[in-house]
Amino acid sequence: VEAAGWSPIYAHVSEEGEWDDYEWSWVGSLTQWALDNPSHPEAGDALAAAREHRDGWLGGYRGTLGFACLLLRPTRTR
Repeated sequence: VEAAGWSPIYAHVSEEGEWDDYEWSWVGSLTQWALDNPSHPEAGDALAAAREHRDGWLGGYRGTLGFACLLLRPTRTR
């Protein structure tokens, strides 16, 4: 970050519960849309994508990934 000309002034690392909220929101909203729109030509693909992602998350990488959010300011160089 600093090499790119930015200075971090605050950071927040997401906890597992926040990551779970993100994943359930992503998977849940896609699943809900597919179930609410069964006649849409992409509904089956959307449901399959949500299922595949959910299975990969819950049966694979859950607990190993997370987010770090940084608040940055441009570093002034003279």
